[in-house]
Amino acid sequence: MFIKFGIDEMLEACDIASRACNKFVTELINHENFNKSTLTESSRMLLSSITRILLLADRIAIKRLVNSIEKVDKRLLELENVKNFTEFVYKFSQFGSDMVELANISGERQNDLKDDLQRAEVCASRSVLEKSTMMLLTTCKVYFFYKIYYLRYLN
Repeated sequence: MFIKFGIDEMLEACDIASRACNKFVTELINHENFNKSTLTESSRMLLSSITRILLLADRIAIKRLVNSIEKVDKRLLELENVKNFTEFVYKFSQFGSDMVELANISGERQNDLKDDLQRAEVCASRSVLEKSTMMLLTTCKVYFFYKIYYLRYLN
């Protein structure tokens, strides 16, 4: 799913980078016909294509993160509509596996950050998300537990 995203652009950028490297190396090998403008042009082409590759990789990583967030959001909506405890356990296990995937993806992004402040913000957000998940589980268990006793009390 993520592999198809931008693959043509990535292949084109890699091809441009390869051609720029070949042109650069060829120019350096030919010492007697050394041309500064060709070296400058190939260096710019290489830098431009590398920048493009990095931007495409970043877009793919962000798309993975957004898709993972959407999956977690969908699971939360499903959790709101459960009718019994068995269904809740099943839906919550699906929610948990999606949360693990989100934590892994956001952890990868956290490690990529250079700024300590941004890294700390992502770490704090992940911590709140983890604690909120445990609170949600406990709250739902209590709700279903007391709902059963309340229904027994009414009968």
